[in-house]
Amino acid sequence: MSNRKQSGQLIAGLIVLGLGLSMALQHLLDFRIYNLSGLWPLIVIAIGAARLLGAEDRRQRGSALVLTFVGVWLLINTLGLFGLDWGESWPLLLILIGCAKLIAPDDGRRSSGVLLILIGAWASVNVFELWGLYWENSWSIALIIVGLFIVWKALFENRTAPTPEGE
Repeated sequence: MSNRKQSGQLIAGLIVLGLGLSMALQHLLDFRIYNLSGLWPLIVIAIGAARLLGAEDRRQRGSALVLTFVGVWLLINTLGLFGLDWGESWPLLLILIGCAKLIAPDDGRRSSGVLLILIGAWASVNVFELWGLYWENSWSIALIIVGLFIVWKALFENRTAPTPEGE
């Protein structure tokens, strides 16, 4: 087993062990730790972090980052951090997954990450009704985002590598 994978498993194991011990103390000794039941997403984050440490290629890093960011999103919702709840924070999940795809694209292309970030930003504007925009009056922005994405792909990602003459 590689050292990176072993250290990732060690970190994940220690986090899960710590959560288990904390829950046991809370239950057995009536020892209160701040909203411990809301910390369950740390398990998802730990698994993602362990996979990230043990990742050997871009695809594994990308999926590990997605799992880690989903865990962060779950933690934000479970604890109500930044005043967010499930109904308001789902655009944040799109942005986080988009960031993961930018950092470690599984297919070598970053365009899907950019698209997810843009859609997440557009949805956030609508959810929070920023700048007087809401679902009914912001579809033109969504069309602009999708159009820019299509143009980007046409100009930069659909190029085929030039072949040497004679092949």
